[in-house]
Amino acid sequence: MSLKDFLLEEFHSSGPIRFDVFMRQCLYHPEFGYYTSGRVKIGREGDFFTNPCVHPIFGWTFAHFVLKRMEGEDEGKILPSQCDFVELGGGEGHFAADFLSYFLSHRTHQEIRYFLVESSPALRERQQAFLKNIPNPINWVEGIEKLPEFSGILFSNEFFDALPIRRFVVQKGKVKEIFVVWKDDQWQEELLDVQEIPEQVQPALSSSSFCQVEYAPDLIPILSTLCSRMKAGIWITVDYGEEGNLWEIYPTGTIRGYKRHRMILDPLLFPGMMDITALVPFAEMKKILARKKFSHIRIEPQATFLPRIGIFQVFQEQSFVAGGMEKVRLHLGLKTLLNPEGLGETMKVLYAEKQRRAK
Repeated sequence: MSLKDFLLEEFHSSGPIRFDVFMRQCLYHPEFGYYTSGRVKIGREGDFFTNPCVHPIFGWTFAHFVLKRMEGEDEGKILPSQCDFVELGGGEGHFAADFLSYFLSHRTHQEIRYFLVESSPALRERQQAFLKNIPNPINWVEGIEKLPEFSGILFSNEFFDALPIRRFVVQKGKVKEIFVVWKDDQWQEELLDVQEIPEQVQPALSSSSFCQVEYAPDLIPILSTLCSRMKAGIWITVDYGEEGNLWEIYPTGTIRGYKRHRMILDPLLFPGMMDITALVPFAEMKKILARKKFSHIRIEPQATFLPRIGIFQVFQEQSFVAGGMEKVRLHLGLKTLLNPEGLGETMKVLYAEKQRRAK
């Protein structure tokens, strides 16, 4: 059986497939999903690249920031000298390797307990092989629901943009939902009536023009679980997204596929063979964190956040020891991460703090 066979069986037995169900199977089917099957390829030779693939200075900068916060510098001491670092996802393990190599070589007395949350068995195996020589033990967690209580840093890079989404079309106050059907020997979208309009879609009903509304059913449960597990510390989400209403900014929707560094506008092509993503609704995340008693919540482009937490200090420090092509790669890495016409502006950062409640 293939993913196509599995989806066709679902379609012929149950009818049109809701888009988030289709997307979930394409990305996370236990045997055939893009992330879970081992097909995912990250980096310049793969389907897409992420911040940690650009240059190790990305991970070094976060380690520099954490050390300063553990020492009581940079806006005060929020982190104790022994704390947890939780990374959601983890890709090929580049961020963990860069973060820990810098942290371990620059610490004085600080200690980190590192958790890497990764639901894909194939990616876990690759991460474990890549990180086997890191002296600091890494605790792999198979899913967010298995994450223990922690205090410290919660970090993610391009995690929330891969959550399966439901998609709705709103026009003149009427709502239809996008389903997937097999027709004319290919997967196609079909609009069906909505029995109950989700709360996330209702604000768009006042729109006088056509728009698509997307929302991830898993977002609120995941955020609620993470907020309950996190007792105190700093939340940092780095991802593609916007703070405003996405249906106003992108009325035709934000769902995209990526294969061999090409953007695929039709998310139904290449099921299980390409990445599928949608922009993150940062405004909704911000509201939820505020309700969960987080403070100092801000959202800003990566181009301003990374300098705020010390990327230029790390750059200067590493420039003294780098030579030849490594110095060239260091310069190019800094430029790529901060370029306002590239990752510097398209990648946004949600930052928030949670203080431990007094007993």
